[in-house]
Amino acid sequence: MRQEGHLQVFDLILETRSPVFIGVGKSYTKKEYLFDPRNNIVSFLDERLFFAYLAEHNLADAYEGYILQGTSRNLRDFLLNVCRVPQAEINRWTRCRINAGDALDDLHTLKEIQRFIRNGNDQIYVPGSSIKGALRTVLLKAMLLQTPPKNPDGNLPFDRYGSFEETYFHTLSLKRDRNQIVQTGNPLNSILQGVRISDSLPVPDSALCLTRKIDEFLDDHYNQINICRECIKPGTAIRCTITLDQSVLQGKITKESIEDAIAAVSAYYQETVTSRYPHGSNYMNSRTILLGGGVGFQSKTVTDAYYGTDALEITSKVLDKAFRKHNHWKDPSIGISPRALKETDFNDAAYPYGVCEVFIR
Repeated sequence: MRQEGHLQVFDLILETRSPVFIGVGKSYTKKEYLFDPRNNIVSFLDERLFFAYLAEHNLADAYEGYILQGTSRNLRDFLLNVCRVPQAEINRWTRCRINAGDALDDLHTLKEIQRFIRNGNDQIYVPGSSIKGALRTVLLKAMLLQTPPKNPDGNLPFDRYGSFEETYFHTLSLKRDRNQIVQTGNPLNSILQGVRISDSLPVPDSALCLTRKIDEFLDDHYNQINICRECIKPGTAIRCTITLDQSVLQGKITKESIEDAIAAVSAYYQETVTSRYPHGSNYMNSRTILLGGGVGFQSKTVTDAYYGTDALEITSKVLDKAFRKHNHWKDPSIGISPRALKETDFNDAAYPYGVCEVFIR
């Protein structure tokens, strides 16, 4: 830790215990990457070198026809067997190679691959806003677990879901222009203004893998979803910094309180959710949080901590209204809602998505 006046600057390290996905909203189609089934490797091309070669060797029209036609032929097959491009030339265009894990095989149609976010230098990284969002949920859920909100009559305030943020976070009184004061209860008064997290250092392409989306159910059966994601693989260190501005926080959020919140929420999640599934609690401990896409409803919301014993019924109604065909109205009889745990697999091992062990130093 480095003390700079009222600023406390810590190294924040997230070690991935399972695949982590931070999407950018774009995908590679099966005609935009090469899959080598023998070595189980996916290759992505440098488009500048690739298109320069096509133009130089009069292959642009052939490639346009390939893109437009509804063929099942993949790009690797097209380049090697139709265009007769030497493998050495394809290697020269390749900008990165990724372990395909269990996500792809040569016996089925190749899938679209959801892309991981990259910076302006085409490097994989994790935005500080993603990490802060995950920690915000952890801090808020820990506060709710410790001190559940109540109305004057002692009942949970079902009619004001979301207002608890005013109580727990919007607690500052800020001076504005002409000495006017913005009162508490306004989003401008969020105490989280005192918590700043940097974007991570670049993560090398060698730390990437491909994963598929899997739903695991309580009876140990699985539903494999036709989605493939570019992920940071288990065992990777994501490095950034977290700055606590104690002139704002006034000791209400500290390194120790963040660590305590992580431990409390991780234990609660394992007890109420993952322990009920055969592979759910694997890789989780008192330092773990869930980060990124695909981690599931319970880890992205505070509904369970807010509503307590009524959370199951309320969640099932919300999900049933949003996803009619999934019959979430049945969830209360099953005893959990949503009833599927979001998982993936990599190198023949099952993982929940997004598990990261947090170290603040």
